[in-house]
Amino acid sequence: MYIWLALLIPVILTAIGWWFNKKKYVIWELFVPFGVTLALIIGAKGIITLSERTFTEYWGSNVVSVYENEPYNVWDHETCYHHYTIGKVSYSTPYDCSHQDDYGPSWSLKTNINETFHIEESQFDAAKKLFGTTKIVVGSQKNNDPKSKATNSRGTKFEGKYVGATSYNYIVNWKGEDSTLIPVVTSHRYINKVKSSDLSKFDMKKIRNKEADTLHLFKYPNVKDHFNYPTILSDIPITPSIQEKFQRLNGKFGPKNELRLWILVFNNHNPNIAKLQEDYWVRGNMNELVVCIGVNNQRKIEWTDAFSWTKNTSLINGVEEEAGNMRFLTDDTWNDYYEYLNSNLNTFQRRDFAKEFNYLTVDPKGWHAIVIFIIAILASIGANMWVIKNEFENNKE
Repeated sequence: MYIWLALLIPVILTAIGWWFNKKKYVIWELFVPFGVTLALIIGAKGIITLSERTFTEYWGSNVVSVYENEPYNVWDHETCYHHYTIGKVSYSTPYDCSHQDDYGPSWSLKTNINETFHIEESQFDAAKKLFGTTKIVVGSQKNNDPKSKATNSRGTKFEGKYVGATSYNYIVNWKGEDSTLIPVVTSHRYINKVKSSDLSKFDMKKIRNKEADTLHLFKYPNVKDHFNYPTILSDIPITPSIQEKFQRLNGKFGPKNELRLWILVFNNHNPNIAKLQEDYWVRGNMNELVVCIGVNNQRKIEWTDAFSWTKNTSLINGVEEEAGNMRFLTDDTWNDYYEYLNSNLNTFQRRDFAKEFNYLTVDPKGWHAIVIFIIAILASIGANMWVIKNEFENNKE
């Protein structure tokens, strides 16, 4: 590739430096600028290539347990030192600075892909009520001072109360029912060589963000709330209960089938927009199944489409056809579609991009070359300056 032409820079600059400072260059130093520049170019190229191939995908999971830790205190045995100087001699005198450490209450959760999150007391209470199970003691802590009041407890049920002789740790477990499933979404970085390659090989074209705005295409929402991340992106209002219900599909099939479902509802657009959306998202991340639905102002479904990298074409065709069978988007038809998806998404198979598309390469962009050449110039100048200024000299006439 043309970026390797940057290696001519240290050769040229070293030749110039040697011509004007022959006594400053010993034989081995002639290779230093080239070696330093080569190492930096390889490193920069690796970083640029990795950044071009790294994208964000969204993992679904669900809460399997929530935890409550009561406030507690412990006695911390500690020795401190007084430091002082007499004349030119420094001294240290130990003294006991033991003290009580007070800890406030905390609440957390764990998902079925072993991710943990801090939550608020209200979220713990809501999950406990939804799960319909009792708190189980899983640990305890003897308190140093039972009559100490709970610290950092303002606004909680522990505010103004004493910690007592023993503080407890509790767990509340999910019973495994779909109706009480609490979905969780997290974003993760992964390598996708397809998105950074020549998309024409896959019958797609590159659509940038500015063009996507003009075309009214959907963008991936940022994950601002792990517990309230949409599955349905829509030009028309979606009932919160329907949105919540479809979120549970990603919580259920995310861990089992490595699936991320998206449903995109376009209002008053022709079917061509589905192809544009597919191009913009580059057929989605490798874990995604995307269903596109076109409706008119009366919410009548006028067209449907679906795309995914999965090889299970029967699933893609099935979700597309079943979406069209809804005819109108109402809460009742959404519920019917949910039941269909809940019964069929278990056949989704995530494609192995690392194996299938390992042959793809990243075509260098103009700014890549600019960065590489700037690095080569600076590295060559720096290395030659070091050669000229260091203590090694060529003493041969």
